[in-house]
Amino acid sequence: DQNKLVVEKSFIAENNKWKNSYQFNYDYDLIGRLSEILGLSWDNLNNEWRKYYKYKYNYKSNDTITVIKFEDKNKVWKKSIKIDSVFNSNGQLLKVFEYAFNDKDWTLMNYFEKTYDKKERMVSDSLYNYNTNVVGKSFYLYNFKNQLNKIKRTYYDFDDSADLKGTDKYEELYRYNNLGPVSYTHLRAHETVLDIVCRLLLDKHKH
Repeated sequence: DQNKLVVEKSFIAENNKWKNSYQFNYDYDLIGRLSEILGLSWDNLNNEWRKYYKYKYNYKSNDTITVIKFEDKNKVWKKSIKIDSVFNSNGQLLKVFEYAFNDKDWTLMNYFEKTYDKKERMVSDSLYNYNTNVVGKSFYLYNFKNQLNKIKRTYYDFDDSADLKGTDKYEELYRYNNLGPVSYTHLRAHETVLDIVCRLLLDKHKH
């Protein structure tokens, strides 16, 4: 594949000139899968690029991918976040386990899951936050044209066994409308591990 992204740069306008902002370097394994992303930010004081994070990819099987985020701490790479993503045979994301590195071990922070209908449309997702013991469950509703038009989101408390309690936290109802443009530079600069998983999912569909 000769069309893989290798280097990506973003710039900001300052005094009618374009100044360096962020740079992302991409590496791939021998069969063309993304293996590492290195993020750099521009140091105006020293007039140079500085490393500030990297993502390492491990393909455990055809349906499971592990991504580990490292952060640069005084020029030493330190583990920060790990995320295990499980896909179905159609390449759709099913489950995500997100961990934070604490001293010597990984601690589960978030668990995310999606469900789909027979038309392969996403119909629900759930996000368990183990810091707050709150789970958000979203349901996606489609109109007769097969277009997403409503999202109903409900929040619950849950105990240590992740069982939902009877009392709802609160509910929200969204109507799906066309969204306005979002700065790509801003999104990439503040990309989270979950965002990386979404881009991995897109890459799986391309191949």
